[in-house]
Formats: sequence, C-alpha cells, structure tokens
Amino acid sequence: MRVSKEPDRARLVREWDSSGLTSEAFAVPRGIRPETLRAWGRALRGPLERSGRRPAARRVEVIEVAPAPSPVLGEIEISLAGKRQLVVRGDWSPSQVAELVVALEAKGQR
Repeated sequence: MRVSKEPDRARLVREWDSSGLTSEAFAVPRGIRPETLRAWGRALRGPLERSGRRPAARRVEVIEVAPAPSPVLGEIEISLAGKRQLVVRGDWSPSQVAELVVALEAKGQR
C-alpha cells in the first residue's frame, strides 16, 4: 500500500495506537512495512522512550471545571490511574495534555 499523503499517515498511526497491536501485526496486513509505520509514528509523536515499549493508548477526556479566568488561561482537570487527580492551568493543546498524561502514568507505574 502506498500512502503518500500526511493525513493518511496520521490516520494510520492513530489507528495503530488505538489497536494495541505491534507495528508488524498492524502494518503487514495493510501492505505497509513495519519500519515505515514506526517512522511515521516517530515523526508524529516523537521518539519512543528508551525502554522501546510503545505506551499503551490512553483515552484522555478533558472536562471544563471552571470558566477560564481570562481568554488565554484555562483550567483542566486530569484523572489518572489510581484515582489520582491533577488540575493544570494555562493554555494547553490536546497533544500537550496527552503527553503530560502519558508521562505521569508512566511515572506512577514505577
């Protein structure tokens, strides 16, 4: 399968992330080389941690808990595993929130 458009690559990486499959199990049936799929993933979300394990896909739900004090700043409540909660304030993009959740969950598992 030849995938030349960036949105198609991003869609496939998102599908791979949510599948829980290895790069080989996901890519080969679709006619994609596993190395290529991993390269697309690194390009979209950065390199993997040194462990070489891909973090498990996590569902991130953002709930507004209070009106933003200004047009720039907002408040986000994050519920983590083990009933831990965190409130962050500021201008956070969804990808930044997701990165924070993955980092905190990984730290909580150590």
